[in-house]
Amino acid sequence: MLLNLQQAALERVEAATTGFGRLPDEVWFVVAKHLDEYDRIAFGLTCKTFLETVTAASPKEKKKALTLRTNLAQKTLLKQMPRFSMGWFQWVFQSFERKKGGSIKVMKWLRSQGIPLGTWNWDYGVVAAAGAAAGGHIDVLKWLQSQDPPCPWDEKTCSAAAEGGHLDVLQWARSQDPPCDWDERTCSNAAAGGHLDVLQWARSQDPPCPWDSRTCSEAALGGHLDVLQWARSQDPPCPLDELKCE
Repeated sequence: MLLNLQQAALERVEAATTGFGRLPDEVWFVVAKHLDEYDRIAFGLTCKTFLETVTAASPKEKKKALTLRTNLAQKTLLKQMPRFSMGWFQWVFQSFERKKGGSIKVMKWLRSQGIPLGTWNWDYGVVAAAGAAAGGHIDVLKWLQSQDPPCPWDEKTCSAAAEGGHLDVLQWARSQDPPCDWDERTCSNAAAGGHLDVLQWARSQDPPCPWDSRTCSEAALGGHLDVLQWARSQDPPCPLDELKCE
């Protein structure tokens, strides 16, 4: 009996230390091919086997440049807005010194690490306020604004909320004193996402949120006929870009 227990314990230890190696390389290759762009570096840094696997699974066009990379550009992150764990945010900060919204714990941790939340890099990072708005994280946005000094925001916060269809976030941002700025992009982004309720609310304000021909263009591009019809039915109607109609 004792020998059986010892053998079982040894087998558990062996499985814990060599579990990755027990799977065929072909299985890990399939896993690596399905990795999201954000996760490729983290996967490759886990161990030598994973690094070799994810490198082999990289598309040929990526191998010509950087085999492994994590795209932290504002446009890419705001478009997908994944919900990362605290560990992911810490890894990003330690590896790339970047930041984004999505979790109050994350933002507090970033602040505790000495990151000045009022300093942004629009070329390489994501503004915390815009990132929180795009993800619909109104609790994060409120926390950011409660800091001393408050985390700065601008019209990109409203346009990001509109693009994500987060009317509650947009309404809260505009209800502050002073209200968060907005511009034509708020309407065009709402139209692009097919968020008619957001567009209608924005235009019902006094004064209404400004719009231009991009609102109709984005609605048409996204196939949102209801948004386009409503925009053109207003008095005066939302302007059309004649060149794009042709």
